[in-house]
Amino acid sequence: MNRDMELFEALYLLRQKIREREKAKTGRTPTVCPDDALREMVRLMPKKESDFYSIAGVGPAFVENFATEFLSVINGNKIAG
Repeated sequence: MNRDMELFEALYLLRQKIREREKAKTGRTPTVCPDDALREMVRLMPKKESDFYSIAGVGPAFVENFATEFLSVINGNKIAG
């Protein structure tokens, strides 16, 4: 598996963990971001939270609530449980 596919898979898994975590907290499954946004993250490799604003499918709520976790994965760190 190439690096881009590995990163996509890691971001996909993070999104699933966030959905599960938020559903446990609120009883509702949030829309975090679409698959196309994950692909753009792999392509653009954002370096800071504000870089996510250039990715279609993410907005201020995503940046405020989830960008730090996604940056951690993009930078090669483990997914937080």
